[in-house]
Order: sequence, then structure tokens, then C-alpha cells
Amino acid sequence: MAFSFCAKTQSELPIKAPFTEIDSLQLAAPRPMVIFLHTDWCRYCQNMQKTTLRDPDVNVLLNDHFYFLSLNAEKEEAITFGNRSFVFQPTGNGSGVHTLATTLGTINGQLQYPTLVIMNENYEIIFQHGAFIRADELLKILAASLE
Repeated sequence: MAFSFCAKTQSELPIKAPFTEIDSLQLAAPRPMVIFLHTDWCRYCQNMQKTTLRDPDVNVLLNDHFYFLSLNAEKEEAITFGNRSFVFQPTGNGSGVHTLATTLGTINGQLQYPTLVIMNENYEIIFQHGAFIRADELLKILAASLE
């Protein structure tokens, strides 16, 4: 599958699909999902948001072919995703992690940030990567997941 990109002049993040609407969006128009797991304190997460996710070509590909979801792994609100409920799990002294983040982002028994997860429209994980990803690398990964 070949893609043509038209670069945007402004640096913006991809359009985020709300977790509260993703189940109904998938019913209406199924497409793969890209989930960006991050925290507020993670400098690699912040760097990925400022560079990779603001790349115009990445933006075009994410907006045109995927549902993009962003999850702060320390979010305390309950989330329903794939007809399952996930909650914040305290780990002590004002800290914790959301069970959706651990469910989606645990790789070889560890959760690290940032983690990028690609799921198909059937909510099956087809790709996980727990580290910073450059825009050129992400473009290749996204294109390959659409083939």
C-alpha cells in the first residue's frame, strides 16, 4: 500500500479519539487504533509528543487511517474500552497506574514510558514498543500495520 503525504505547516498533535467513544466509533467505522501511553513526569514521553507526534507526515497518516488515543498511565478515572472496564490501581503514597495502561503496555512483564500500542479493529494488539520512537521509524511501523 503506497501513501502520499502532504506536509502541514503547523505543528499539531493528531486528532485524539476519546476512550469514551472508541467502542461506538469502531462499530460505525472500524479502523486500527494507535495508543500512546505516557506520564506527565516522563521526559521521553514529552519529547515524543513534541517531535514524533507533531510530525506532519505522522499526523496525516494517524488522522486518515487510525484512531489515535492518548492515555496518561496515572489517570485516575475509570475507562471502558473494548467492552471492559479499567480503573486506576494505587501503588502507594499518592502513586499508581491505570490498569488499562498495564493491560496494553506491559511487555515482557514490564511497563515503561512511553509505550506505543497498535491494535486492530478487533482490539487485538498487533504491535507494542516501549521506548521513544522517531517520526521516520513510526511512519514505517504505521505503514506496515496497514498492509
